[in-house]
Amino acid sequence: MNLLILGPPGTGKRFWLKKLIKFWLKNIDDRVLYAAVDIPPDEIDYKGIIVDCYSERVGRSEQKYYATCAYDLDEIYKEVTLAIDEFDGKYLVIDSLTPLILTLGSPPVYRFLQKLLACAKTNQINVISILHQGAHDEKEERSILHLFDDALILEKLNNKRKIEYYYHRKHDSEKKRYHIKKGEIIE
Repeated sequence: MNLLILGPPGTGKRFWLKKLIKFWLKNIDDRVLYAAVDIPPDEIDYKGIIVDCYSERVGRSEQKYYATCAYDLDEIYKEVTLAIDEFDGKYLVIDSLTPLILTLGSPPVYRFLQKLLACAKTNQINVISILHQGAHDEKEERSILHLFDDALILEKLNNKRKIEYYYHRKHDSEKKRYHIKKGEIIE
């Protein structure tokens, strides 16, 4: 299963990412492979392997796996696949796709994701990523969304702080609506 978390600013994308990772670590696997594109590695507090695609902006990384250029997709792919060879877990997090698309455009990021998702599938690794809705045009969002099996689509309704959550399978025609109550997803 590959999952894309998609939503505009303030809808809780990283909140849900953290909840999912904590659930995985507690119930399924005790390690996660985290490709840090839009977050500094020192803000990641999970057991596992970090591929640092962020620190190049502020200096050399202290991580074993790192990209010397934050926007070199070939180098990011190489470092992630090297980490996958060492990794014995089931989950790869890419946080987030938005800076890559804004900097490089969607076609190269789309091809990068195709390769990375194929590699993950071969190695039986599930991929989860974030995409910031509204930072890209709708066509770009749909093309990236199409690559993922599932999506958690976060929306603000009626300009209120109330947020509706949708989860759907790629091949299902209808969205399933879920609500949030006290930090839990309910149907």
